[in-house]
Amino acid sequence: MSRVIRNAKDEVYCRQGDSSIKLTYDQIRSLEYDRNETNFENQIVWESSIEDIDNEVVEVFKQCRTVQNNSE
Repeated sequence: MSRVIRNAKDEVYCRQGDSSIKLTYDQIRSLEYDRNETNFENQIVWESSIEDIDNEVVEVFKQCRTVQNNSE
């Protein structure tokens, strides 16, 4: 599987027929996901804050981890 290659200007192009099409940021991200070069879970969400965290979901996660750790 080939990697996403950037030029000196940090641009990425995709061949379509006889043309090279410059990809947008979202298209590059999608291509990186498809090629397993990055994954969603490792992406930083710069616009987020502590208020975005759902405490109920965190508690469920902690309980699941505790059960999993106890069973090992």
